[in-house]
Amino acid sequence: MGWQAWAGGLGLALLMRCATGGASDPAAAPAVPRAQQALSADGRFVLVAQAEPPCLVVLDEASGEAVQTIAPVARDGRAARRIAALRTAPLRRSFIVAPADLPELWEISYDPHAEDIHDGHVHDYRFGEGVPRRGFLGLKRTALPEPLADFVLDPHEAEAWGLAAAAPAPQPAWRSAQRQTASRPWPCAPPNVRAP
Repeated sequence: MGWQAWAGGLGLALLMRCATGGASDPAAAPAVPRAQQALSADGRFVLVAQAEPPCLVVLDEASGEAVQTIAPVARDGRAARRIAALRTAPLRRSFIVAPADLPELWEISYDPHAEDIHDGHVHDYRFGEGVPRRGFLGLKRTALPEPLADFVLDPHEAEAWGLAAAAPAPQPAWRSAQRQTASRPWPCAPPNVRAP
C-alpha cells in the first residue's frame, strides 16, 4: 500500500492510501451501521445517512423535522448505494461525506452564509457565468480518482486523509447489462431548503 496526494475542490487537500492488490477479503470489512449520523458543531442540525431507501437527510435537532433531503447521486448521475463515512467539520461549519461506491467527496455546509455552489467550470463567477446553487445545505462535490472507504480530517480541517476502497470483484457481463437497464425513481423528496 502507498500514499497518494490528491488536491480536492472542497478546499481540502486529500491524501489517499491506495491499495495495490486485488479485492480485499469481504469478511475482514468493517460492519456498516444501518444509519450513520453526525451532529453539527452548533447543535442545530443532524445529518443522517439513511440506508434504505438511500438518502441523506438534514434534520432540525430541536424539532426532528427534515429541513433538507439529498439524493446521493454523483455529478454524472450514478447513484450511491451506501455512505462509507460522514463527519462534522466544525471549523468549516460543514458535514463531509464519502459515498462508498462513487469516486467523489461531498461537503454540505450548514453555514447560513455559505458561498453559492458552481458545478463544473466557471471562468469568472463575478460576471454571472453559470447557474449557482445555494451554498446553505447544498451539496458541493469533489471528484476523486477512486471511491473512499473512510477518511479523517486534520486538526485544521484543511486536509482529508482517505483510505481508498478495495477494488470491486469483476461482475459478469449479464449483470452489468441488467444494472444499466434497471431504473427506479429516487425516493428522496426534492430539496426544500429553508432559511435559518
